[in-house]
Amino acid sequence: MKLAKFIKNVYVSGFPRDGLIAAFIDDSVEIEYKKLRSNNNIYSNRFSRFRFVLNDGVKVTSIVGEQSHRSVKAKQEEPSKEHIELEGEDANQFVFTAILFRGKNVFKMEVDDNGVTKTWDLVIYHKSVARDWIEGLARAVILIVALNTFVIQGSYIPSASMMNTLIEGDYIWVNKAAYFLQEPQRGDVVVFNFPLDPQRDFIKRLIGKPGDKVKIKDSKLYLNGKLHLEYFTQNDFYSPFSPKDNLMKPIPMEAIFKNSQITYLPEKLHLIQWENGIEMTETAYFSKNLNAKVGDFVDIKDVKRGPFRRPMQILATPGDSIQRVTGGIQTKSGFHPAGSFALFYMEPRQGREFKTAYEMDELTIPENKYFVMGDNRDNSQDSRFWGFVDRTKIKGKAMFIYLPIDRMKMIKNQFGVESK
Repeated sequence: MKLAKFIKNVYVSGFPRDGLIAAFIDDSVEIEYKKLRSNNNIYSNRFSRFRFVLNDGVKVTSIVGEQSHRSVKAKQEEPSKEHIELEGEDANQFVFTAILFRGKNVFKMEVDDNGVTKTWDLVIYHKSVARDWIEGLARAVILIVALNTFVIQGSYIPSASMMNTLIEGDYIWVNKAAYFLQEPQRGDVVVFNFPLDPQRDFIKRLIGKPGDKVKIKDSKLYLNGKLHLEYFTQNDFYSPFSPKDNLMKPIPMEAIFKNSQITYLPEKLHLIQWENGIEMTETAYFSKNLNAKVGDFVDIKDVKRGPFRRPMQILATPGDSIQRVTGGIQTKSGFHPAGSFALFYMEPRQGREFKTAYEMDELTIPENKYFVMGDNRDNSQDSRFWGFVDRTKIKGKAMFIYLPIDRMKMIKNQFGVESK
């Protein structure tokens, strides 16, 4: 339907919206009715304003709205200051507002054109519920795809290489925009294309940047010639009952309390929290930080049981005093009743098959390359084994664990403290 000859133009606008939809749709700005008609006269905002610019001498005598045998109330209002400034003070304007119903709305206009009665129907459709839902879902899908492509990516942690920062079964958000304006930093947990299979994503902690010199000695990190103490990593230990015994057995308390009720734990001997019924097989081992102290946790693991882990608190470390008292023992961490603790030697689980993990000659990181390692140092395939990560292969920075609920937290940048 064309505009009547007595109408110069018609403009449609919506009232400002509140809430999330305002971020996606701003229909408070006027659009020409002629442009709207090219889209089947469909308008999204049911609270609408219509502004007519009429020929000189034309006067609107009535405006009646209807929709499927229902009346649609049209309320006339004076042109605003902006409308007058836009068209000029002498412009002949007519403005009314209405609340549209879903579907086809018709406003029958009757005017007096210099003594001649004329009519014209303004037809406008308000979106159906189905179309509203479809368009809303389409926008959501487009937004999710755009976010997943350029900003945020969801990832699943399938292995134990980043324990205990990330454990098997964690779901995380990766910030893909983190390195648009800045370079990756030491200590960032980064997601990248695995150099040996670019179709796979790997996640590790960034240790060295271009130009850095990296060395591993006795499982300790040396960066640019200086030892860095890392308090967030895990290393594997086993507990021989004796130098010739590779079984995971606790040490009898009598072995350290010989001629006194007070003793000091010798080198490599740890007192840890214990529970009756814990089964220690020949394939069991411990996982803890090299610099673990009283109050930290040591994980009991088992090669044959895969991702199984049982965290136990460290009650005393080598050099700490232990006093035997009635009903248990006393340490600087407090009183511990009999049966709630156990003594274990903890030897690094180092062997020929683990050598690369705990001994690596110094190397210099080339330009545009990065050196990465998993926090679970003895159970991580990383730059120690397959080399550097190219800058172009880094996809983003791990930022948040969103599942499971009880592990929901931010993923921190952590890096070793330079030893003095």
